[in-house]
Amino acid sequence: MAGILGIGTFTSPRRRDARDFHQVTNETIQAMARSQLPSPPDDKAWARREDGDWHLVDKPAPEPPVEAPPAPAAELPPAREHVVLPGETLPGLCLRYKTTARALARANPLLDAKDQGLRGIAIVRIPGDGPTQPVTEEVNLARLRASCPGLSLSEARFYLSDAASVEDAIARARDDDAWEREQRKAAKAPA
Repeated sequence: MAGILGIGTFTSPRRRDARDFHQVTNETIQAMARSQLPSPPDDKAWARREDGDWHLVDKPAPEPPVEAPPAPAAELPPAREHVVLPGETLPGLCLRYKTTARALARANPLLDAKDQGLRGIAIVRIPGDGPTQPVTEEVNLARLRASCPGLSLSEARFYLSDAASVEDAIARARDDDAWEREQRKAAKAPA
């Protein structure tokens, strides 16, 4: 009956303690003890003897540092510029240039990565290399008006039609603006 009730007839195999299988030789213990030496004083260093023991020795006098030629500055790839046109959004730029909003925010400190609109932003720097914005009349007008904020659309069209390049149009518009400010200042000055 004892066999049926399971009293004393069935015993589970004794589980062996994992520590019983840990076999470490004396040499291994000594090697581990030697490998964990404390940090030596500043003027000393650890040296190993022929018998394998460690001892402190004086450090050799340091050699004067050799002046290495300056490392060339890591050249960052030139950032591309995108002129923001009406209706463009941050997610749209991310998709077009295969980048993230965070990367654009790092390249453009005034850009808010959480805001999808690009209000108040005229030109966005695009990190990395890749396709650039196609140059169209609309892009040139926006670039000129971003560089000279007081310009009307008709004035921007005039400067672009009269100039050889956008940069030339920007320079002429700025020169004219400076001339106009001087004329206003002269008119206000008492005679």
